[in-house]
Amino acid sequence: MRSEKGAALARKVCEYLNSLGTEAHIDSDGDVVFKDGLGTYIATFDDDDPYYFRLVFPNFFQVESANRERVLAAAFEIIRDVKAVKIFIVRDRVNAAVEQYVTNFEQVKEIFERSKNSLEHGAMLFGIKMILSELGDSPFGKLSLDL
Repeated sequence: MRSEKGAALARKVCEYLNSLGTEAHIDSDGDVVFKDGLGTYIATFDDDDPYYFRLVFPNFFQVESANRERVLAAAFEIIRDVKAVKIFIVRDRVNAAVEQYVTNFEQVKEIFERSKNSLEHGAMLFGIKMILSELGDSPFGKLSLDL
């Protein structure tokens, strides 16, 4: 259950997304869930830190024993090269997040679209890096993706 301030921020974010024509709802954890762009996103808030805002693009790639090293290498490159995007693995699923500190809802509105675009950019580059790494020693596998 969200604190009063966290619940109020979640409601504002949900209303904001709905006003843009994006269907959003608040789930049982008090997070805002919506579909847009590449898939489903989750906006989360921390009841212990009222200035914390996180936008997550969850479960966009499956980790398997055969690709674990390549997944980690691609994730580290994205973390290093794409501003604000964190790539992490939970239960063998790759997730991306942008975490920020905001002091009010207006700041959330100002950064929301850029945060979502950064997540999509990071996820797409991750996919490209995985494809290139799978090509291995072929002539195409020697290509690098310098950001």
